[in-house]
Amino acid sequence: MNKHKLNKGFTIIEVVLVLAIVGLIFLAVFLALPALQRNQRDTQRKNDMSRFKAAYHQYRANNKGSKIGGVFNGESMSKLPNWDNFINEYLRKGNDTFRDPLGEDYFVQEGLWDYARAGGVGTGVITIKDGHVCDYSSNKPINQRIVSGNGQTARIWLESGEVYCLDLLN
Repeated sequence: MNKHKLNKGFTIIEVVLVLAIVGLIFLAVFLALPALQRNQRDTQRKNDMSRFKAAYHQYRANNKGSKIGGVFNGESMSKLPNWDNFINEYLRKGNDTFRDPLGEDYFVQEGLWDYARAGGVGTGVITIKDGHVCDYSSNKPINQRIVSGNGQTARIWLESGEVYCLDLLN
């Protein structure tokens, strides 16, 4: 009579194979997670920009259509009322906050776009440019180009490397 010894348990190859598969799954999750978080922060920035635009429309309705801002004179901005007052009155009322998804307060600057880029992505810099409108030729409001026009734009860099541009006057 043949006696077969029946081994219970897993072979080392089976254990290594399962561990390798589990490792690959964890690797995929950890590689995808930062991109997902970056996209969520960019979505929050876009939502904040829409909130900024809505508050700006409210400001203009309350102030007979006047715009905030001044003229860039090479060294400084001459402006009254200023953007800080606008943010505090219209976007930080009560317990509301107006912060970048990384936790920093948004900062509004007028004029040259390159200054915002020098500050880096995620610094919460919103750049306002008078006399321009966003170029929507790509059918997306994420665009680095603005064209001359009778308008006012607000732009912010996204972590994806793109620029989100909104026309403030329409």
